[in-house]
Amino acid sequence: MKKNVLSIMAAALLIVGLTACGDGSKPFKEYVDYSYEYAVEVMENPDILKDEDRIKSMVEKLNKLQHKLNGKTIKVEVEDGLGYELLSGEGKIENVDMRGGLFEFDITADAKKIGDGPGTLMGVICDEEGGELYAQTVNIKQKENENPQFKYYVKVQKEGLFFFGDATKLVIMKMDAQKRDGILKINNKRIDNIIAKLKGEKVEEDSNTEAEDGGIVFYGKLESIEVGKPMPSLPQSVKGLYDKFDHKTIEHEDEMDGPWTEDYYLFTKDSKEIFRANIFEGKVFSIRLLSGATFIKTPDGFSVGSSARKLFKEVPMEWQNYFDGEAFGTNGRYSYYVNSNDLIKTDIPHKVEHLKQDAKITGIVYQ
Repeated sequence: MKKNVLSIMAAALLIVGLTACGDGSKPFKEYVDYSYEYAVEVMENPDILKDEDRIKSMVEKLNKLQHKLNGKTIKVEVEDGLGYELLSGEGKIENVDMRGGLFEFDITADAKKIGDGPGTLMGVICDEEGGELYAQTVNIKQKENENPQFKYYVKVQKEGLFFFGDATKLVIMKMDAQKRDGILKINNKRIDNIIAKLKGEKVEEDSNTEAEDGGIVFYGKLESIEVGKPMPSLPQSVKGLYDKFDHKTIEHEDEMDGPWTEDYYLFTKDSKEIFRANIFEGKVFSIRLLSGATFIKTPDGFSVGSSARKLFKEVPMEWQNYFDGEAFGTNGRYSYYVNSNDLIKTDIPHKVEHLKQDAKITGIVYQ
């Protein structure tokens, strides 16, 4: 049934030729909301696609919205230390298009060079609470005797449009391999919630979705603990997830970085470490699944303790070496860790044979 819903929605989106429009602070919201409504209408009554007058009316409205969107602006921020400063705090949305099953648009912002910085930059599209919706490389265009211009090009699968409805700003920062493939994984649960909201039905906010085997599917949030948001008031235990937690702050001093504070919450169950929520600037920066979290799966279907070889074969990722004796591969906002002792004659696995037969996933991080 869920696959049928997605197929019907995709057909509706392709027929009307998706475009986008905005309301200023959330420039894509009006179009995205309108697309939801139309998709739900088609889902409930597929015969509407045979109504030429209805389709013509929809296309005309979407064309008007596209005309309004091209040239609209979105807030843009540049982090310190990159060597650039924006001429204004806004970027222009241009070249909105939907063809070949892809949703595309550009964001351009004029800047000026004020110093040296890292060679490669990336931009993260965020919602108003700082939640990361999409990440991609930022190109820098500069003609002779002219100021540089940031060029941010987005091209995602058609369903990815739905994640831009709450977009409020583009943040330009140093390239980070943990985030550069940061578009959120589209999944049936989110689509179901979108449809339920449009029907006025109650939406289940708990993202601890039960897996077929009775475990938990981890969609970036465990109970009320969510990456990008402040740590909520916590019950001392949650049945099936943890029976104890501790808040720890540890002072460190490194030769390179100087003094810094490690701030995290550690959750345990039956004396086994289940997960930890790392805190930075008052918000949950990341959640790491630990050795006891074998009952918690990612949307890819893997958990701590799963076969690292099976992961390597089924989830194509770029792997990197971590200084703390681990290698990791990143898929979207999920990073899978493997102990370096389980690698064969390499510190980064480039083929499945670089992993021992019994190598396991030792940790999973969402950030």
